Amino acid sequence: MADDWAALANRSGCSPFLDPVWQQALAETSPVETLPTWLTLGGSQPTMAMLGKGPGRRRSLFRARTLWLNESGDPQLCQLLPEHNAPLCPAGGELQALRRLIVHLLEDRRDWDEFSLGWMDAHLAERLPRHLNDLPVRMHEAGRTPYYYVDLSAYTDLDDYLASRSRNTRQQLRRSMRAYGGRGALETSIASSPEQHRTWFRDLCRLHKAQWHRRGHPGAFSAARVTNFHRVLLERAAGTGLVEFMRIQTAEATVGYLYNLRSGSVVYNYQNGFAYRTGNRYRPGLICHALAIEHGIAAGTRRYDLLMGDSQYKRSLASDCGEMVWLLVQRPRLRFAAERLGRRLLAPWRSARRPPSVTGRSHS
Repeated sequence: MADDWAALANRSGCSPFLDPVWQQALAETSPVETLPTWLTLGGSQPTMAMLGKGPGRRRSLFRARTLWLNESGDPQLCQLLPEHNAPLCPAGGELQALRRLIVHLLEDRRDWDEFSLGWMDAHLAERLPRHLNDLPVRMHEAGRTPYYYVDLSAYTDLDDYLASRSRNTRQQLRRSMRAYGGRGALETSIASSPEQHRTWFRDLCRLHKAQWHRRGHPGAFSAARVTNFHRVLLERAAGTGLVEFMRIQTAEATVGYLYNLRSGSVVYNYQNGFAYRTGNRYRPGLICHALAIEHGIAAGTRRYDLLMGDSQYKRSLASDCGEMVWLLVQRPRLRFAAERLGRRLLAPWRSARRPPSVTGRSHS
């Protein structure tokens, strides 16, 4: 089905997480017990999807047999968190494709209690219930978080973009550039070979782990299967244009790496590794993102998507924002009714005791 998937992906303008290279790498690295299946629904509006299978991962007293749209059911590989999720279909047909897919699962498969639709744009998620109101299913919203992006088509160059940012952001960036020796001392490179991908990925992992270990967290590459997935992906993606791996450096040292994914005229900042230095003058993350934005403007890229997570640096860089919603489609099960009742009873107590939360991506 790989050729059919690739042909439909080219027509749909889908996110990079639905790219056939990403999906094949996911299938190749999933353990046998969670090995995903591929599904095609023909007709005038073709629909394709990959279905992972495994236990539910949300907080609940009850276990549920869960199908995962375009995700592996493996608990380690769930950390990949694909966004802008939907079945693969012609552009604009996502709601109809989701309905067709759910009808098919209700009629032909009995091995599931809930169907995770993953993180999808809120404008799709909020319209979906109206398309399913005649089906024997119930929708459950398991999560909601903002995502941020830069509309690169609105700017002519880096200076034009910076003029739209706050005074504080401009000052921080210019002071940091001076600390690195000035704009002329900073070089931006794009990996052009499998060997560069492998070498830069090792360096990114080292910097990323050091950064997150200082904060008391394991980071995005602590799970062996996740690291293996990225190695397979980078090997398969060489020459396809899916991965845009950037390195920013001076003559003396590396400033950082950006692990970006490209789909058409949109670049998605998936992962990063920055070489932090002592002192507030050095802001490698801000430098790297600013130069990636400059590169995107020059290359004619339409959007630089910072993906999910309500971080200060994303708010300061972004020109626009949206929301991602994680939806679950649940069959009529007593366990879900009991869970909903328990959630309603506990809601006042949780509201009174819940501390302020910070939403973010597990791979940010």
